[in-house]
Amino acid sequence: MKKFLKSIGIALGIIIGLIAALTLVCIGFALIDDYVNSKVDKVQTAVQTPATEITITTNNGYCASTSNIELTATPDEFNNYFEKVLASDTINQIIITGHRLDNDTKKMKWDIVYEKLQSHK
Repeated sequence: MKKFLKSIGIALGIIIGLIAALTLVCIGFALIDDYVNSKVDKVQTAVQTPATEITITTNNGYCASTSNIELTATPDEFNNYFEKVLASDTINQIIITGHRLDNDTKKMKWDIVYEKLQSHK
């Protein structure tokens, strides 16, 4: 009887050990996945479509430039981008639209169309 109980105890110990090891492996994979996703998000934020710009020279000495930029970022990342890049520019008209990519993330696709009117005298 003692051998039988000892065998059951060893079997339970092995099962508990395997469950603990499997749990640690799953936690490790989750941590690695989160790390990789954070790096991918930073790269996606940094990569954007180059601005498309059209410039038209008017008869009264001005150039009207219209540009279009598309990027993918969270609202906070977009706010940082806007404050650093666009707020210091000489823009006189801007249209910003944001479209949520999916319900699981805060990432949005941003479309920015802006116009500058500059003197070329």
